Amino acid sequence: MKRTLSYVVPVTALFLCCAAPAFAARPQFRISSSSITLKEEGLKVRLIGGGEPRPLSSPNVHTMRSREGTFDAYDARELWYRGEHLGRWMDSSSNAQVLAMITTPFPTTMLNQLVTRDDFSSAVQSIDNVYEWDVDRLSGWIETFAGISGITGTKALRCPMGVEKLIAFEYEGSGLAYALLFKQSTSFPVPRKWYFIHFELNPQVDRNSAAERVEKQFMPYVDRVSWTSTQTGHSKRMQAGKQIRESDRTAEFKASRAAVIESLRNMKDWWYVETKNYLIVSDLKSQNRELIRRMQTDVEYLRAAFEQFMPPLEPIEQVSVIRVFENADEYLEYVGDRFRWTQGLWFVPKRELVARAPAVESSQKIAMQAMLGLMYHEAFHQYLFYALDHRSASVWFNEGHATFFGSAEVSRNRLVVGEDRQRAAKVTEMARKREIDIEGMLHKSYVDFYRAGDDDEGGEERSKNYALAWGMVYYLRKGIAVRTRSEYASILDAYGEALRETRDPDVASAKAFEGIDMRVFEKDFIEFWLTSSLRREAEWVRIFKDYKSGK
Repeated sequence: MKRTLSYVVPVTALFLCCAAPAFAARPQFRISSSSITLKEEGLKVRLIGGGEPRPLSSPNVHTMRSREGTFDAYDARELWYRGEHLGRWMDSSSNAQVLAMITTPFPTTMLNQLVTRDDFSSAVQSIDNVYEWDVDRLSGWIETFAGISGITGTKALRCPMGVEKLIAFEYEGSGLAYALLFKQSTSFPVPRKWYFIHFELNPQVDRNSAAERVEKQFMPYVDRVSWTSTQTGHSKRMQAGKQIRESDRTAEFKASRAAVIESLRNMKDWWYVETKNYLIVSDLKSQNRELIRRMQTDVEYLRAAFEQFMPPLEPIEQVSVIRVFENADEYLEYVGDRFRWTQGLWFVPKRELVARAPAVESSQKIAMQAMLGLMYHEAFHQYLFYALDHRSASVWFNEGHATFFGSAEVSRNRLVVGEDRQRAAKVTEMARKREIDIEGMLHKSYVDFYRAGDDDEGGEERSKNYALAWGMVYYLRKGIAVRTRSEYASILDAYGEALRETRDPDVASAKAFEGIDMRVFEKDFIEFWLTSSLRREAEWVRIFKDYKSGK
C-alpha cells in the first residue's frame, strides 16, 4: 500500500551547507593538472585544485506511524538525488565540484512528499527506460538536482574528442553547469548516458574567468575508461574479524547497509568495516588501526550489555551506523552549526552515530580512550532509539545510562563499569550541598536537561544534570547491591516494562517509583554517595554477563 505524507521543504534548505564564508584574501578557483579515474562510472576527469572528496550525506529519516505499525519515510527528492549523484569535492575557497549521471527524471508526483523506499522504487521503475533527453528535459533535471531556481539559457560548446554533445546551462547565481554526452563507442562498455558537471563557485570568484578555465583546462580532459565493477570501500586491512555472510542478513538490514555504503561511492579515502550489528564508515588513516579494531570489538560487547538490561520491543533489523571523520571541519559541515560544540552525537535525522577523530593533545592512548568513551555513550542512545521502536525514553534514563556506559572498560570478554570520576565528584558535591532533587530529575524534559542559561557559566547546570542522571543509574545498577533496600532493585526493570506498556516516559517514571517513599530514597541515595566504604564495595559489583564474540 502506498503511504505518503505531504511534506513541504524549501529546496534551498538542502543546500545551505554550500554557502561560502567571508575570506580576508580573495578566493581562488583552479583546475588540477592531474586527473582521477572513477572506475565504476567509466569516467576520467580533472578536479578543482585542492579539491577534497565530501561524503554524500545520508537522507533524513522520518518515523511514521500507521495502523500497520511504524515505518521509515524519506523526502523523495533526497532518494532520487542519491541515485544520480556520483561525487562531490570541495576546495579551501569553498568552491565545490559535483558530478552526476543523468539517468532518471524526478517523479514529479512525489515532489515535496515523504515516501517509503519501496514506493519510491516503484515510481522510478514505472518511468519509461527509453527516455530522450532534449534540452528542455535536461534543464528540468538540472533545476531539480542542483536546486537552481530556473535555467535562463543554454549554449552549445565545442566538443572535445570523443564527446558528441556539450551544453552549458546558464542561470542566475554563482555557478557553472554543464551536460555532456559521449559519442557511441564499441571500445568502452559504458552506458550511453548524459553526465552533469556542476561547479558551485564562491560568490567572490569571477564567473567568466572560472568558465574560461573550465572550458580550457577541464573539458578537453574528460574521457572514458574501461568500466570496472568493484566492492565500494570495504577495507580488509581495517576489518577486525570476519564479515557476516550476506545470507545471514535480513532484507531490511541489507537495504539500510547498502544505502550507507553507496554514500562512499567514488570516495577515495573512505572505507567501511562491519560487525554483527554495526557498519563503521570512516576516512581515518592506518595509524588509527588500533582504535578502529577496538571500535569493532567493543561496540558488540556494549550491544550485548544493552540488550541484557533493555531488550528491544522487536528484533532490530536495521544496521547501526557509526561514521567517523578524520577532519574536524568536515564533521562540522556534516552535522551543521547547531552541533558545532560536539565531538560526536547520535544524529537521529541521519540514523547515524557521527564523531570526529580525537585530538591527540597528551598521548594517543588517552585520545583513543576518550574516543571509545564517546562511542560507548552515543551507542547507547543509538541502541535505545531502535530498541524502543523510535520512541523516546525519559532523559534521566537515557542520559543516565549513556553516561554510565560511557565509562565502561572492555577486556577479556568482560565489560566492567566503575565510577565516572568527574560525575562522581560532581554528584558528591551536590549531595554535600543538599542540591539533590530526584523527583525533579524524574520529570525533567530534554530541553530543561540540556539548557544552560545566560548566567550558567561553563554549562554548570547542565553538568549537574548529567551528574545526577548518571548517579541515579549507577546507584540503581550497582549501589543498591551493597544495601539491603530490596524494594529499589526492580525500579529500572519496572521503568522499562512501563515504558513498553504505556509508551509515555513520565507515566513510566511514576510507575517505576510507585510505592517508593521518595524522601527515604533520596536520603539513601545521598548517604551512598557520601559513604566511601559503600562506594568502594559497589565498584566491585559485577552486573554484566560475559560476552563471547560471534555468539
